[in-house]
Amino acid sequence: MTYKTHILFAEAVAYPLAYLLPTNFDQFLTAVAIGALLPDLDHLNSYISKRIPILPYIIALFTKHRGFTHSIKGIATASVMLILATLTHWVPLAVAAGFLLGYILHIAGDAMTISGIKEFCCSKNLYLLPKPLRFKTGSAKEHIYFMFFTILLFLEWKLLG
Repeated sequence: MTYKTHILFAEAVAYPLAYLLPTNFDQFLTAVAIGALLPDLDHLNSYISKRIPILPYIIALFTKHRGFTHSIKGIATASVMLILATLTHWVPLAVAAGFLLGYILHIAGDAMTISGIKEFCCSKNLYLLPKPLRFKTGSAKEHIYFMFFTILLFLEWKLLG
């Protein structure tokens, strides 16, 4: 899934949830968008890796693309880091929740592709869609999903305000 589709998918899922927050609506949605890119720090040519110096190279030494950062262990590690950041008041709760939701939705998005997520947990692969609905990254089928998420987000925006 391309970075644009990752962001749009995550925002379309998160937008209605943002209304459950008493404050920090914009911060939450911004954090979701950034979180939706974070797992791809394991790919040196990803959108986010090209914008963050050094860290992607360090991560690439220890894992392959769609490896640790795309696994249940990666989610657990991100969760612990965000809990600590929240408890130390370094990151507001709404922002931490947004990062984590975006992170998880990134993995869900990749699980909708033909490649899926290899060894997500316990040596099992993760696919969220039946084979005919899966798509190749950058394909015409992904563009259809992109348009669907665009329309969905627009409708949510119109209905929710």
